[in-house]
Amino acid sequence: MKNEIKTTVVSIIYILSHNDATAWAKIFEELNVELENDYEAALSSLRSLFGGAGSFTDLVLHKNKVPLTQENNELYALKNKLYNLLKVELAKINSHKK
Repeated sequence: MKNEIKTTVVSIIYILSHNDATAWAKIFEELNVELENDYEAALSSLRSLFGGAGSFTDLVLHKNKVPLTQENNELYALKNKLYNLLKVELAKINSHKK
């Protein structure tokens, strides 16, 4: 599952960096590296990006104040995929701790 998470994160980085969301791209780049150094902590950090106002969940890509429909649809699918992968992987890790 680690490879699938990393592949999804890399796809997210690509979309973000090519659509002027460089601050978000940098966060995901750092966490992508962290997946190799401290997998469990990186998973938790990635999961935390999905909560609250102004979170990654709320991000809408736009150019000249016009939402980018195709890019946002692709990002939405990747957000859902990553969230679901994180949920499953963190549940698995937590169940092994019990």
